[in-house]
Amino acid sequence: MRTICIIPAFNEAGRIERVLAVATRCTMIDLVLVANNGSTDDTRERAECFGVEVIDCPERGKGNAITYVMAQRVASDDVVLLLDADLVGLCEEHIVALLAPVVHGGYVQAAGVCDTTFKRLHWRWHVGLSGERAFRASLLWEVCEIDYQGWALEAALNAICRWSLLRNKRQIAKVLMRGVRSIDKLDKYPTRRSAYIAKRAVFKEWLLGTARFILPVRFKPWLS
Repeated sequence: MRTICIIPAFNEAGRIERVLAVATRCTMIDLVLVANNGSTDDTRERAECFGVEVIDCPERGKGNAITYVMAQRVASDDVVLLLDADLVGLCEEHIVALLAPVVHGGYVQAAGVCDTTFKRLHWRWHVGLSGERAFRASLLWEVCEIDYQGWALEAALNAICRWSLLRNKRQIAKVLMRGVRSIDKLDKYPTRRSAYIAKRAVFKEWLLGTARFILPVRFKPWLS
């Protein structure tokens, strides 16, 4: 069993370095991979400076990028760690806390919740759509590939443990990542309009993904 960290990235030059600096130092991680999801800046070059492998993903969308990398590099008994490329305040202790429930604690999945006022209150009841995840790779193979396309990956990971109609409910370990936050799209996109368009696209994918999960496989393409 290996622990493989996958960092999906789309135009994250100037931000991904902070995350890679921590991930490449963590002794619990055996391999760090960057899923380059159509970046047009120098994200690839910045990542390669840390000696990690960068894999170009042919299809846009976070879920598509992660599962493309997993299909090439990950075995079913590996533990996968997902980290967003724009995290601020991440340290090795956060990674260890996120991995420990899956590697040593008997959970199939753990979710880290960033330390903002709203999320700090919310995390007590639900993990939300946190992008910081650790899970047994075999967990994702239980999900139909249509379910995690685009930005619906987190919705699928929640659903497969929490409310799958065909499987027993499985607890997700919740980890509050104190002092960690992600960069808002308003600070990443050149205009407020483009940021809100991006936010709307993510929300749409999440909504479709949540609804699509409960459909029989033959009907899932209707919501693709």
